Amino acid sequence: MDDSALSSPLETMLSHHISNHNGAYPPQLPLLFPLARKQLTRKRRVTTIDMLYRSFDTLHRDYDSALINHVTALSLSLATVLYRVPNSTYRVPTKIKSMMVSDVFQMHPTGHFLHWKDTADTGLLSWKQARRQLFRGIESGNIRLQPFFQPLCTPHPAPSTTSNLISLQPFIQKLLPLDATNGMSIQSPSKTFRQVCTSLVVAPPHLRAINSPAWIFFWSLSLTMIQRNVIYRFINKCIPHLSLLHRIFPDQHTTDTCVVCSSASDTLDHFLFRCPPKALVWQGIIFEFLWPTVTIDDICHSILSFNFYNIRYSQQPLVPSHLIVMITMANIWRAHYRLIFNQKAFEITAVLNNIRLDINKMIDEDQVHNMI
Repeated sequence: MDDSALSSPLETMLSHHISNHNGAYPPQLPLLFPLARKQLTRKRRVTTIDMLYRSFDTLHRDYDSALINHVTALSLSLATVLYRVPNSTYRVPTKIKSMMVSDVFQMHPTGHFLHWKDTADTGLLSWKQARRQLFRGIESGNIRLQPFFQPLCTPHPAPSTTSNLISLQPFIQKLLPLDATNGMSIQSPSKTFRQVCTSLVVAPPHLRAINSPAWIFFWSLSLTMIQRNVIYRFINKCIPHLSLLHRIFPDQHTTDTCVVCSSASDTLDHFLFRCPPKALVWQGIIFEFLWPTVTIDDICHSILSFNFYNIRYSQQPLVPSHLIVMITMANIWRAHYRLIFNQKAFEITAVLNNIRLDINKMIDEDQVHNMI
């Protein structure tokens, strides 16, 4: 949390991760102020950024007496220096979360204090109604300035030494209370942080369908990175299919039509199963390695539940059916992206041959392992 120099690669990595997620500078701001955090996507599961936030939220904080300079104040999010009066029904403008203190405050040229910009200032025009609603809220007393910010709005004599550097140390020093007996910071056990990160988190239905023993079974399998990656992405519904990419990045992906068959929208199921050439790959695998009565629907349901009972029969006794399915998904994934990045055509025969090679490779590796 020191805002001077990052002392380890881990701190540097976390700093970049927080900055990428929030676009905030300094990166410590979202940790210190929950109101400075950006929610970019709908939450589906606990992420790294959630664990960082919830860990810091367990720490006691009292910023009322924090002494900061004017440069630091101007770098803060506007929402962090305002608060709504308790029991007030006044509705704070949503756009305030996107505004900075420097958007509505400026430094007085001679008085050494911060004051409101003129309501006719051209810099405020882009905020439209939000600026008027904000001013009305402050005039009515429904919105007030945080105690640590109020002294900065009072005229003071010019200080003998003026710092032009942003420093969050005054806030950081208010994070951990001190034990009055020994002056040591009160530490919370790691178990407390783990409980905070997992509490009040309701998994989405597609993840609740998989129980804990099934997850333990999945992580115990000897899989390659690609095989595990494609399965995990499919379960969590984060396969980068064109239907999703077109919805999020319409300028870069102007259509959602499948690049393999060019006949249908590239949805999650289409990406791995329903595309006609890929469906033919599955038909070949079903008749060669699984049971002829198995359908693609059976395979999808088995993966999403990690219950492979309905497709348990394997014509290859040395390789269970679930591994055949996972190897097939990985090869379809690999062939798809060879088309995207290397312009290598998606050929059914070539994909089937690669699946056979991977299955034989797994058999050979298991035999060697048993001999050791």
